[in-house]
Amino acid sequence: MTDIGDELFKMTATEAVSLLRSKEVSPLDLVEASIKRIETVDHEVNSLPIHCFEQAWDDYRRASFVGFLMAVLSAMIVERTDRGDEMFAVMAERSAWQALHLDALSFLE
Repeated sequence: MTDIGDELFKMTATEAVSLLRSKEVSPLDLVEASIKRIETVDHEVNSLPIHCFEQAWDDYRRASFVGFLMAVLSAMIVERTDRGDEMFAVMAERSAWQALHLDALSFLE
């Protein structure tokens, strides 16, 4: 995690997005900071009855394929237009990038 990991949970959403865009932190940094904070204070506030962070992360990684499938399948059932083709291509590209970035392909082995 980054040096500012302990401070991430105190940020506003706007501040977090700014750090994400500048690549000062990764989405995983934000998730890990949230998990760390939950594990630190949850015994006092009892906000989560069950902690399944690893399972939730794996499910998120597996679900990254859904966007790609939606782009491809949706493009197949609508009338083609230049604008639509471009939109579906971008949707597929971004979803595929997410799956690759999250190493979701490792679930297919």
